Amino acid sequence: MRRLGGFVALLWSALVCGVAWPATFAGGAWVGDVNAAAEGGGYQWRGNGLEEFLANPGMVWAHCQMTVPEDLHDSGPARDLIRTLARGGKRVTLQLWVNADGDLNWSYYSLYRIPRDEVVRGRLFSRCGECIDYVGAENLYAVYLWEETAGVNVGWDIAQPAKDWRHNYKGIVDGVHDGGTYVNRGWPIGRDKARGDGPYNGNARTQRDALLDKYGIDVFKADDWTEAEWRLWRLWVARDCLAATHLLWRDYVKRRWPHLRVYSWDYPAMAGDKFTDLGWQAKHGLDGAMVNPYRGPEEAYCWVRAVRTLFGPGREVHAVFRGDTVGEKERARLNGAGYAAGADDVSFFAYSNDTRFPVVTRWQTEFMRGFRACGQPVLDMPYPDLVVSDGYYKPAAAALRRLGRFDVVSSVDRYAVDERRYRHVYDLTTGRQVPWAVGG
Repeated sequence: MRRLGGFVALLWSALVCGVAWPATFAGGAWVGDVNAAAEGGGYQWRGNGLEEFLANPGMVWAHCQMTVPEDLHDSGPARDLIRTLARGGKRVTLQLWVNADGDLNWSYYSLYRIPRDEVVRGRLFSRCGECIDYVGAENLYAVYLWEETAGVNVGWDIAQPAKDWRHNYKGIVDGVHDGGTYVNRGWPIGRDKARGDGPYNGNARTQRDALLDKYGIDVFKADDWTEAEWRLWRLWVARDCLAATHLLWRDYVKRRWPHLRVYSWDYPAMAGDKFTDLGWQAKHGLDGAMVNPYRGPEEAYCWVRAVRTLFGPGREVHAVFRGDTVGEKERARLNGAGYAAGADDVSFFAYSNDTRFPVVTRWQTEFMRGFRACGQPVLDMPYPDLVVSDGYYKPAAAALRRLGRFDVVSSVDRYAVDERRYRHVYDLTTGRQVPWAVGG
């Protein structure tokens, strides 16, 4: 293996060397809930933070979140804030969140159901479209549904199915809400999980006939599935449910607002048991992705770079890191990792109002100024080497210091990469790889 300065040399060059600045990398602000951010100035902005953000040309991206309300008239401040950001020249991305409860509850508007039920899909997309019209599509750069749809398992679970849902699988459409987003967390895989998850989930069983028709496996016989049949189940979740929802949403948006870009926020696959297929999303025209690794700089690099490897140049990859529990040096390293991995921008989030890391801070402003002044190494696309790594990319992260920058994929999404374009391919997986049962 080649021995380069790796991550240490990369960050050093990112901070002190002086060549050309790549125009695609910029600062970003994780605005979060635009209703909360707009009320009383919003705790995110802290003093004159909004004015600082608007006046800072290095802070280009504003990532906003809006819960689809039952009454849009409750969202006037959010609309006004988005318009203010757009008038200030910021590229506004809008996440449209649909709650577990309410009139769009996950008992019916499930990721299992959306791709195959025109009534469900039509009403959901129409309500999300009303939000876009309300804030003004001309004020937005990109839109996407939910966040971490493969991480917090958003939109999969049923709240309270009928008592006989295992048998009467078509009669559970009116589940009762029994808690918030994190209560109604269905695990889409279901392997070694509670018997309400995966193929045992009520929402999943409403699609029994479609699954039988597509892949020939029966959710009623999941107890006896072979390894190959479990792989087909994971493929069904990743491609026919999750990716299909994003792509159908993309089609809806492009028909109405051709200028808007459409993203997804799914974790990249990291091992054979994961259930995303970002390669499929990229291949079929999604415009970009959000990614938020809950890891240190080395693993963060691998997460972000895996998405960039799959999406290639010309599409956006946004890195969102946690900023409230780490110091300035660690945030600087995360910023450098996002840059080295090919992110279009880096922004930070936090979990609670009282500890939230503000979207605009003195350190970030100064860091971006220094970043611009120093100039960066040229980012090839692709990097000359490819690393195949599972296990949350931990082996790849460990090899980063020795190998230097590289493209990275897991054994699951390796099918989506043309390995002929690489000088070297380093396979760091152990044991028998189990790719998708059906390739790209």
